[in-house]
Amino acid sequence: MSSITTRPHLQTGTTDPSSESLWALVLAGGDGARLRSLTQLIAGAPIPKQYCRILGPRSLLETTLWRISAERTLAIINRTIGRMCRVVAGLPQKIALLGVRPERAESGYGYIMPGRALGAGGDTFAVRAFHEKPVAGVAAEMVRRGALWNSLVLVSRVRRVLDLLRALRPADVALLEDAPLDLAALATVYERLQAWNFSHEFLTRIPEHLVVTRADGLGWSDWGTPEAIERSFAAMGVVPPWRGRVEAA
Repeated sequence: MSSITTRPHLQTGTTDPSSESLWALVLAGGDGARLRSLTQLIAGAPIPKQYCRILGPRSLLETTLWRISAERTLAIINRTIGRMCRVVAGLPQKIALLGVRPERAESGYGYIMPGRALGAGGDTFAVRAFHEKPVAGVAAEMVRRGALWNSLVLVSRVRRVLDLLRALRPADVALLEDAPLDLAALATVYERLQAWNFSHEFLTRIPEHLVVTRADGLGWSDWGTPEAIERSFAAMGVVPPWRGRVEAA
């Protein structure tokens, strides 16, 4: 789980007629190394950020699960995600990414270069290129050319993702496909997998298979650094509670 939206636009239900086959996958396995100094201050231990109560009484993971339904995570969705589901329904061979209009040049984010517009809505585009964490000068040039931040929120058919992974990382997929559906066995197989970066080693290599839906006014941040979190708090007009502790000390 690598992102936070400070101004969510939520709706109950879904307008996608195929919604009964939709599942939400919450990515919450990161180590949160960049935020350890802040989570140590908040929680008293350098825990990953998804388990930390940064804003309110719930951890980021608890907040994410609270915002989605209990059964198949279909009761509450973002309106933009609904549009992305419809895009994938019409283009089943594509992976749809949620792109955020940049507020500044940020070298710590991934960037999506939109191509031609797709459909009549004017907010979904083919992807010309995907760049993961470019240096500052390149990031500034990409923002000037209309690139979008990659939120790492995506919608796709599971089979399509597996087909692309099988083409790029056949050994990994083969290991998992041959593993029995047993937690202990899966844990053993998982330990044998080589670590790799989903954005850098997957998304950057398949731009022709991607589309991007642009969302404006989300107030999105990846909350990957203490500075990013404090920037979000400032935008909300909220003083971070740990600031008071530091000043009092």
